[in-house]
Amino acid sequence: MVALAQSGILAVRERVPMTSPSSWFSLARECQMRAAETRARADEMKEVEPKAIMLRIAADYERLAEWAEKNSVPWWDKKRSVS
Repeated sequence: MVALAQSGILAVRERVPMTSPSSWFSLARECQMRAAETRARADEMKEVEPKAIMLRIAADYERLAEWAEKNSVPWWDKKRSVS
């Protein structure tokens, strides 16, 4: 279980174990959002080195999202099997 603070409100969300391709689909979406957020924060930075670090982190999130999307099986896709 993970507690998230959003707009001063505490939200609790169950974590799905990352053990199957069906769970990687949600990981892909989460990583895409984190990449966008990380890039937005990097855009606000003035210092070169921290900005470069943040952009590398965003690129890593994008690569992870691409991998997870390529290897995932959405819950509605009945034709593909989860191994």
